[in-house]
Amino acid sequence: MNLISRFEDTADSIRALQGGSVNGQSEDENEQITENEQSAEDIFKKRVLSAINKIKSLKNGSVISLPISLINLSKNQRNEETRQDEPEFLQLIESIKEVGLIHKPIITIDTDSIFPLDGHCRILAYKYLGNESISCEVRILETDDLNQLTSLIANTARKNWNIIAIAKSLKTLYSKGLTQEKLAKLIGKDRATILRLLKIASWPDEVLKIVMEHQDKITQRSILHIASRTLDNDQISNLIKQMAGLIEKEKFVKKNPKNEAKFNEIIKLKNYSSHEINMIKEVLSAFGIL
Repeated sequence: MNLISRFEDTADSIRALQGGSVNGQSEDENEQITENEQSAEDIFKKRVLSAINKIKSLKNGSVISLPISLINLSKNQRNEETRQDEPEFLQLIESIKEVGLIHKPIITIDTDSIFPLDGHCRILAYKYLGNESISCEVRILETDDLNQLTSLIANTARKNWNIIAIAKSLKTLYSKGLTQEKLAKLIGKDRATILRLLKIASWPDEVLKIVMEHQDKITQRSILHIASRTLDNDQISNLIKQMAGLIEKEKFVKKNPKNEAKFNEIIKLKNYSSHEINMIKEVLSAFGIL
């Protein structure tokens, strides 16, 4: 750099400092930029609120085309991050290219945002393909339902999820009209698991309390297994109490018909009273011989 260039750079720096500018821009210019940034943010907020008001006027199940930029994809997201190089995501992109969106994403609203209930990845894939808008199904939920849903998604995202809390949340949302299929997608479980969780939510309060108080002894797997069987409330209660160690486990002894036939033959040769025969039978049964 020659001497003249260095003088010019120094002079520019001095003028910038005297004018109160940053990077060669005056205070007025800086203020203008800040105002423009604020203005852009305000405009965006107004667009979101306008879309929210429009969605409010629609019935559940209605379809609306929304700019993807207005959808808050970070809210209620079950997976922390969707990588664009993951095989499943790439497969989804190819599927959309080939046949389009078979299932529309489901969106809902709260006071200041629009966000997906179902279809985060589909929206991301659609955006990745260069689309600016997407058709979505509308589902309006009450505030309590939104809280329930947020809690549900956060709970199932944990490694050690609270099975009773999830079961109760699913029951509430199911009663509000969310199908088993939609609930399965929301928490990343199959429909059979959803059905079992809904059954668990209907167990007597006494049973649910025992499960909550003895989580160190009663595993999620065992609870789901009980829910998969056709049992009445008393049978469920007994099994849960046995797992918790509140009552002794019942002994289920498999009878041996051949041994029982031999026993009857032998006992005929003995001069035992009926009382003695019953006592002998009880002992042999307890050891699994009969």
